[in-house]
This record gives sequence, structure tokens and C-alpha cells, in this order.
Amino acid sequence: RPCRAQRCRWCLCGFGSRTPRDPAAHSGCGTVRLAKSSPAMWTPIFKENKENILETLEEYIQNLESFKQLMEADNFEEVFQTMENTNHIKTILKGIQ
Repeated sequence: RPCRAQRCRWCLCGFGSRTPRDPAAHSGCGTVRLAKSSPAMWTPIFKENKENILETLEEYIQNLESFKQLMEADNFEEVFQTMENTNHIKTILKGIQ
């Protein structure tokens, strides 16, 4: 049974990453859907995929921390470059229906 967390790898750790795990499944509103979903549905999914989710959360937290440090340092050229590098997902997704 495939890990459902893999479908969210890009959303959770795409900042600065050059290789999304599953770009075809990327959804910018995945976290909104999760927030509106049933805890009874998601808790077993989290339990079943605990290791993958913890790994993904760690990557996401590290990426947020890096972004925060760039902002605190007023390094907006690097903020721009990081966002520019991350936005390459548009070219990967182009043509995928």
C-alpha cells in the first residue's frame, strides 16, 4: 500500500528543493483541505505513515527556518533566487493534466 504522505511531498518540502517527489500530485490547497477534513479520517493515515510524515515535517521546518533566516538578514536577493529556483515546478507541471 503506497504511503499517502508521498502525494504531499512537494507541498511540504518544495521550498528550495529541485526535485519534488511527486510533482503530478502537487496541490497548492492541500493544507486547506486537510484543515477542513475529518480527524477520524486523517489520524489513522498519520499513524500508518508516521515515519514519512515526520521526515517530511522535518524538511518543511528546516525550509521555513532557512527562509526566516534570509528574511531576518534582509537578504531579499537570496529570497528572490530561492523562490525563482523553487518556481521551476511550473515547467514540470506544464502539460500534465
